[in-house]
Amino acid sequence: MLKNSRAIEIKNRHSRQLLALPGVVGVGIGAAHPGDPRSGPALIVYVVDEAAAAKLQGASLFGALTADAEDQELPIRLDVSGKFHAGEAVMPPLRAGAPMIAPYDERVRPVQEGYSAGRIDPKGTGTGGLVVIDPKTKQLYLAGNCHVLNGNNDNKAYVTVQPGPDDGGTEADRIGVLHRYLTIQPDGNKMDAGIVMPDKTTTFSLDYPTVGALPGFYNEYSVGWSMIKVGRTTGAVSGTVESVHTDITIDYGGWGGLNKVGFLDQTVVSNGSSDIQLGGDSGSIWLRKDDKYVCMFSFANTGTGKKSVGFPFAWFAAMFGVNVAIASTDRAREISLGDDGDAMTSGRLSEEEKRSLQKRIVTRG
Repeated sequence: MLKNSRAIEIKNRHSRQLLALPGVVGVGIGAAHPGDPRSGPALIVYVVDEAAAAKLQGASLFGALTADAEDQELPIRLDVSGKFHAGEAVMPPLRAGAPMIAPYDERVRPVQEGYSAGRIDPKGTGTGGLVVIDPKTKQLYLAGNCHVLNGNNDNKAYVTVQPGPDDGGTEADRIGVLHRYLTIQPDGNKMDAGIVMPDKTTTFSLDYPTVGALPGFYNEYSVGWSMIKVGRTTGAVSGTVESVHTDITIDYGGWGGLNKVGFLDQTVVSNGSSDIQLGGDSGSIWLRKDDKYVCMFSFANTGTGKKSVGFPFAWFAAMFGVNVAIASTDRAREISLGDDGDAMTSGRLSEEEKRSLQKRIVTRG
């Protein structure tokens, strides 16, 4: 059985070539046997349809790419995921008859995480993901996705409303303005992220829907972890971390002049039986089910709604200099999983990656 660290090296070396194959939309690291992380790592290759899978099925993918025998020892699992999409910024109303535990498309004051939020010009609706705090200034922000809070991947004063405009939000429902964001480029992205500076009249609830107060966040999480989240469209849902370090192609549908956009080292959470991510859920936060610690920001999904794509909140916290906002005067806890190179974990940003990302963060005002 190969170590996970070695599996990641192999994935990194061959990912670009694999993604160039017809029908391949993602390449990541997951369990060799679905649902059993103890079975060791495997290369998870996400494909658009059964026809693409049939062409790749049984093929020695690594055999065509390398003569390294150890590379070919890494098991390969094909997953017919369909294409991945950033939750459309301009979208139809909620799916008719969709079961919802609470009406997360409604106006709510104080502003609460997990509910509809968006921009009004051009209009786009997603989920207000998480209230965060700058530990130095004590300023609170609403954190979410760039493609929801920013209308065109540019440096304009986009107004944020709650609920989002697709749920009736207007200027009268204004809660703040886009303050900082990470520009999205055609390839090599790590995050789809931004924060809103609240208006002076805006107040926040620090209780996460169905959960209550959040205690903190994990700096990494693992394949096989059970997760929960609340989003504008699908409501309260659950899923399992299926793959990490996943290089993936996301369809942005022309937003910001972008269509097929490449992301590196993302996480895929899945649920084979029910919808967990649809248009309007972008920005929603995955928590570990066991202890409700924040793990991951979601921003994309498959057309079926059974898979959610995102990145570690710890990356967001590091790049934007924020922490989970909690009701007490204490600082939210950051839990470290240590440095076990043989665990299938989401990974941390290297110093080089941080420097590169810092160059793409734009602060308004």
